[in-house]
Amino acid sequence: MGFRDWLKAKKKKRQQERMEKRLAEEQAERSFVLSGNDSGFAVDPADIDPPETRFTDEYREFLDRQEAAAQKADRLAQARLNEEFESDAAAMAESVQNACADGAADGDCTAEDN
Repeated sequence: MGFRDWLKAKKKKRQQERMEKRLAEEQAERSFVLSGNDSGFAVDPADIDPPETRFTDEYREFLDRQEAAAQKADRLAQARLNEEFESDAAAMAESVQNACADGAADGDCTAEDN
C-alpha cells in the first residue's frame, strides 16, 4: 500500500503546483491589465527615433511617384470622358439639325425644336 500512497501524494503535489502556477499567471495577467505593462520598464513609442536610411527616402519617393501616376491617370480619364461627352453632344446636335433639315422640307421643323 505504500506505492499507492506515494502515487496519490505525487498526484496531489503536481495538482497543487499546477494550481499555484495558474494563480501566478492570473495574478500577472491582472497586474498587466491594471498597470498597462508587464515589467517595470516602460517605453514611450514617441521617444523612439528610427534611423534615417536611404530606404525610407526611396520609399517616400516611390509613394510620391505612385500618387503622381494616380493623379495623371485620373486627369487622363476625365479628359477622355469630356472628349466623349463633347463628341456625343456634337453628334446629337448634328442629328437634330439633319432631322430639322429633313423636316423643313415637310414644313414640320420649327425654331422651338433647336
